[in-house]
Amino acid sequence: MWFSFGKVRHMDPKTREEMKSLVEEAPSPKQPMRGLGDVVARATKAVGIQPCNSCQDRQAILNQRFPFRTKK
Repeated sequence: MWFSFGKVRHMDPKTREEMKSLVEEAPSPKQPMRGLGDVVARATKAVGIQPCNSCQDRQAILNQRFPFRTKK
């Protein structure tokens, strides 16, 4: 792969397909965190705990009781 001033000058087809697949698999932008429930949900997901229905209910309750302030 050759680059010239940030522009792709030449790219072999295999690399082009790999780049295309990376773009398609890229994660969507994270949703803004609304409250404490979202913090707990992200932390438990990072550790490897899968959420269940009661976990999602708890997340909603914590978001309602402890919301983050929004900028005005």
